[in-house]
This record gives sequence, C-alpha cells and structure tokens, in this order.
Amino acid sequence: MNYYLKAVCFALCTSVCASLFAQQTTYEKVYQLLQSSCAFSGCHKGSPGAGMLNLSGSMQQVYEQLVGVAPTNPAAKDKGYQRITPGYPERSYVLHKLAHTGWDAAFGVSQPEGSRMPPSPFPALEPAEIELMRQWVLYGARMDEKEVNDSLLTAYYAGQGKKRISIPPAPQEGEGFQIHYGPFFLPPNGEMEVFKKQTLELEEEVEINRIEVFFNDESHHFIIYKMRASAQGNYREGLRDVSESETAMFDNRILAAWQRPNNIELPTGTAYFWKTGNVMDLNYHFINFNSDSILAGDVYINVYVQPKGTAEQEMHSQLIPIDALELLLGGGELGKNLIIPNNGAPVVFTDEFALPFPNVTWHVWLLSTHTHRTGIDYDIYLRNPDGSKGDQLFEGFYNFDYTFNQGYYDWEHPPIRYFNPLLPVNMSLPQGGLIHEATYLNTTDDTLYWGNSALDEMMLFFIQYTEAPLSTHIGTKAEDAWLLTLTPNPARNESIIRYRLPVTAPVSLQLHDVQGRIVFQQHLGMIAEGEQQYRLPTASLAKGLYILRMQMGQQLRSRKLMVVD
Repeated sequence: MNYYLKAVCFALCTSVCASLFAQQTTYEKVYQLLQSSCAFSGCHKGSPGAGMLNLSGSMQQVYEQLVGVAPTNPAAKDKGYQRITPGYPERSYVLHKLAHTGWDAAFGVSQPEGSRMPPSPFPALEPAEIELMRQWVLYGARMDEKEVNDSLLTAYYAGQGKKRISIPPAPQEGEGFQIHYGPFFLPPNGEMEVFKKQTLELEEEVEINRIEVFFNDESHHFIIYKMRASAQGNYREGLRDVSESETAMFDNRILAAWQRPNNIELPTGTAYFWKTGNVMDLNYHFINFNSDSILAGDVYINVYVQPKGTAEQEMHSQLIPIDALELLLGGGELGKNLIIPNNGAPVVFTDEFALPFPNVTWHVWLLSTHTHRTGIDYDIYLRNPDGSKGDQLFEGFYNFDYTFNQGYYDWEHPPIRYFNPLLPVNMSLPQGGLIHEATYLNTTDDTLYWGNSALDEMMLFFIQYTEAPLSTHIGTKAEDAWLLTLTPNPARNESIIRYRLPVTAPVSLQLHDVQGRIVFQQHLGMIAEGEQQYRLPTASLAKGLYILRMQMGQQLRSRKLMVVD
C-alpha cells in the first residue's frame, strides 16, 4: 500500500511539475539561463557587476537592467546597440556577447566591444540556449508570454533540422543596406504567417530603385508594407502572429510583394520613397512540407538606393482583393463573396475595382495575381464604361516571366507582367477601372472561403503604378544590351538560356544551389555578337531554387531558376 501511495504521489508530482514547467514564460527560461551561466562572482553577480550589469537580482530587476537599456561599452553604444533591443536580435549587445562560431557567424564582438560571455575558462552556452535568447528578443522580449518552443530549438540544433539558407552578399557601402528577418522555426508539416515592425533608422530620405529578396523555397509569400504613421502605435515590437495583424492590410500601404525570391528593379525615373521615421511591416508566410525535419525560415532583403532627386515619380503599390470596391464605398466585408463549393466543377468569380474620385489615372508598370491551391486561372481586363470587360491586360496562363502562354495557371509562381512604356489606365468611376476574374476548381472535402491559411483561399491582384506619366520613355538600360532570360522557368527537364551579346565575347556559365555550391558549369568559348541560346539540362537536379551566373566578356549577369518535379 505504501509503495502504491508513493507511486501515485510521484506520478502526481511529476505531472504537476511538468505542467508548471510548461507554463513557464519564455523570459523565465531566459532568466534561469542567465542566472546559471552569468550570475557568478567576478562577472554579473552582485552590484554593480561587470559592465554595470547585475544578473543576480529578481526577474523584474534583471529585466529592467536588460531591456531597452544602453550598454556601458562605448563601441557597442556607438553602434546603437541596447543590451536587449525588443524585436531586433542584431541590435542586442547581450546576444553578440553570448555568440560563438558554433552558433551564428553573423553575431559576435570586436575587440573594442569586449570579450564573449561567459568569459574563459567558463564554457560557452549551447547553440540552442543562445537561440532561445534570440527567439525571445525576436518575439519582442516580453516578460509575460510563452512564445518560444525551446524543445523545438533543442531538436533543431541536435541535427533534426534543415540547413538554413546562406547569407547573401549585402550591397556595397554607399549602394544600400541589408535587412535580415528571422530565423523562425517550424515543426514538420507546420505552417506560420508572421508580421514584424521594422524601423529603418534612416538618417535622411532615400530613393529605393531596387529590392532583391532571398528566402526559403517553402515560402508562400513575403510582403513589405509601409506602416501608416497613425497606425504605428497599434502594433507592438517583435514577431506578431497573423491573428494579431488582421487589420494590417488596411493600416499599412503595400510596398512590394514576392511569391518567390526575385529582384525588383524599378524603371528609370521612378523609385520608392522612404523617409526618416518610416516604419515597415514585414509579412512572411511559409510552410514546412517536410514530415521529419524542422525548418528554419529566413528572409534577407537587399535594398539599393539612388541619390535623392534622381526619380521624377514615386512608384506606388496596391493589393486589390475581391470585394475591395465595396469596402472602399463603406460597405461589405473582405472576401465575403469568395465561396468555393466542393462540387468538382470550375467556379468563376468576377469583380471590379475603380475609385469613386474623378480624374484619377494610374500609369501601370506591373500586374500580378494571387490565389491558393485551387486557383486554376486569373485574368485582368480594362473596365468599360458600361461595366463590361474591355481589353485584356493580364493572362494567367502565361509563364512567370510573361514570355509565353504555357497553357495553365501556376498558382505557386503566377506570372508577372511589366508594361514598357507605362500603361495609362483611367481608374475613376463610372468610366474606368479594372475587372479581375479568377477561376477555381475545388476537389477538397470542404467548401472553401477567404482566409490566411494555405488551406483557405484568396483572390487578389498586385499592381504597381505612378500617379503621373514619365517625361521620358523608360528606355533600355545600357546593361540590357547584354540580355539574359530563362524559359521555361520553372523548369522540369531543361531551360533555354537566351542571351544577347553586343560584341563578340567569351561566355561561361555556372549554376549554383542556394548554399552557393556549383551544380553545373560550362565554358562556351568565344561567342559571336547577336542573339544566342543554350539549352541548360535540369532533369537531374533536385527541385528547388538555383542561381544562374553568366559571364559574358566583362559583364556578369545572374538570374534565378526554379526547378520543379
């Protein structure tokens, strides 16, 4: 009987303790880690502590000494670091002090910034322990939330995760800057959509003429929004789940969107205008299709600038969802009319968008579309004065580069159409506007509705435009004399490289995977000037993203290539 009671008590105690541990906030675990690793005599125990930082106090006392507090080290302070900067691991001095080469090479301290923590001969923290700290900071360094799954981090660093994408080279000094967003950790078969406020710390207004992004193949989309000044106080620092950001589409102005890694280079005479005090909202939606590996998601954003005053027009962007006109006119609900029955038959949804203001013309540069998995076509037309469809501007069956009709709509990599010269479109009711029409084939077990999950559906198009015409034709840039395209892209068995040489030149090519490894290379020798092509074999390549680098004389050009099954 005594044995039975002891066993019951032990089981009950274990269950209660496990339950209590499960309820620990992320900060509690961070606090315990700092207590055990750093709060000892001669380091950060007692007052004042090394660097005037005492980590042996209560949870509240330690939090108040860490979060939002400038370090005493002059070199770290000059970099704008705080001991912990909520939402910004790369601006958090403590993380740089804890870092070592076994964790993340992007972190660490230079000699003027001091030595690592804990100091030698004490052992460095385990990579999963430092990652717990980083994730706490990335989620906003909150005191009272359990946001980080530390067992997932432990498993990832124990070898149960996919390798993170390689860090791409940042723009050269004076060319621009790089923003890193992540990492985020997803369990097998997991899905995540997050937002994050991003202050830019700009010293003056800048003109952006190019944005290049790099992210995981498993991504669903990545969007950069510009937060309206009146809305910045509505959203906290750090990662926010999409459920905390349902009004973001209306509180923000979209800047640019990607469904696959791509380089957006704006036409001559245009730019995105970023001002001091601007705050971006970064939105990333990705899915782990692996059934046995943890996925670490990252986004790297290379932002390129040009001298202020170079652009004559600002490039504007809009996401136009179904029911947008009803919302604009003060009624309706986002996506309420998108109801897709599971009857196994194609269903067509047609919606119009125009502005209830007179004399509005958009000079359109780019059009693209977005659905989820049951989308099988998406077309865009001019709207006639009587509300009927006019000339077709966008055909969803085109390939990603909009160079030929491939006979089907690729919802994961929808086409992008550019207009050169910019296309003037009357956007005012009742004479003008656009009509977008999407077709769905729902073979699932359920009726589908508008929603953020990949298992829901969406219907929207993306448009970029200027509000006035350019005084000069977009023209062909000098570097375009060295034309380089890939078709088809995505590719299965092969992709045809088409390139143009203005002069006879030696040509060679290399194909790199996302880790930077060369998977194919070929020296083509001296090639005569003019239009040329090369058939690139891809059947033996694993599906995923690759970078083609073509050396044509002194010119080096690169293009992204997606290989699919």
